[in-house]
Amino acid sequence: MLPNFLCQTHRRHFQQNPNEAVSAWDSWMSEGHQSSLNQDIAKAFSYYGSSMEVAEILIHQGANMPLNAITAFERFQLAGQHLAQLCQCHDYKEMAVAIMRKLNDTLTN
Repeated sequence: MLPNFLCQTHRRHFQQNPNEAVSAWDSWMSEGHQSSLNQDIAKAFSYYGSSMEVAEILIHQGANMPLNAITAFERFQLAGQHLAQLCQCHDYKEMAVAIMRKLNDTLTN
């Protein structure tokens, strides 16, 4: 089971403001990468998880056209892969499997 990364307030905000969702995704993926490099695993986990949820919001809005060069599906997959890899590297194998299942389920539906 995966935790929720976004609170309901932020979830609604990004649902109503897709351009801000894209900007948040860009920023959070960068912050997640930097946090991972700095071995700040908790921050990296939070940034990658939030990025994945923002991308999922964009997918549900039907935003699969390129958004600043990549689609919502690609954003979702990238964030999920980074999050799953982070979990796998730090021995959270069950969570990594749950993330990969969520990626697969979302992308095949």
